Amino acid sequence: MSESFELSSVLDKYVTKPSAATKPEFIVLYGRPGGGKTWLAASASELPGVRKTLILDTEGSTVGTLSEFNDDKVDIIRVTSFSMLNAILDKLHDPNAVHEYDVVIIDTLDKAQKWAVEHYKENAPYTKSGEKDGFWAWGEVSKWTVTTLGEKLRQAPFLAIVVLHEKEEKNGDGGIVKNLNLQGSAKDDWPGIPDVVAYMERKVLDGEPTTLAYFETDDNKVTKNRFKFPAKVIDPTIPKLFAWIDKQKEDK
Repeated sequence: MSESFELSSVLDKYVTKPSAATKPEFIVLYGRPGGGKTWLAASASELPGVRKTLILDTEGSTVGTLSEFNDDKVDIIRVTSFSMLNAILDKLHDPNAVHEYDVVIIDTLDKAQKWAVEHYKENAPYTKSGEKDGFWAWGEVSKWTVTTLGEKLRQAPFLAIVVLHEKEEKNGDGGIVKNLNLQGSAKDDWPGIPDVVAYMERKVLDGEPTTLAYFETDDNKVTKNRFKFPAKVIDPTIPKLFAWIDKQKEDK
């Protein structure tokens, strides 16, 4: 006979309420270079209650773009290798580690995934024919991108924001799709992990350079909008988006 127990005693420490899950916990921003992705991600440092924001810059995206943000609230680490990135992320997730980062940004993931491809190809075991096992390597790349990184960020104790470039690909009808610039199956799996996927671009509107964020489209862009943001937001900031969520809640 199985041992009896109170279900509530097991679940109490895991249960949350809908009122505690009203803001995005994981955001993906992607688009062409110069589309305002890095700036929008860094604007999360101005959210009420955020102590510090950490930007893990894998390719120099922060140079010349973030001078208006408060030095006391934003730290930037120029990440230069796959092992360095993993070591930092492991420390950030260590329940015994003490840090003040309420927001962590990876800019860009496509560069980090290229490091992963190089790492796993180099360390792949040899097949019986004496060649590196490419199937093993790509399997490990997918596992790292989707599970080790994606799912870990999904469960992180901070707001996670990931920045990527776009990659134009043809769909089955011959049309061009602006996809996430990831290799392998990860480009198809990743949109299902975050709460929000926004496509970013810069355009000249009424003679002024303007940043646009698309949260819903019916054309060739990958988007995800769990929080029912407007389909297109002009000159967005993370505080503006979070305030919009609060406003919708008040209006109900």
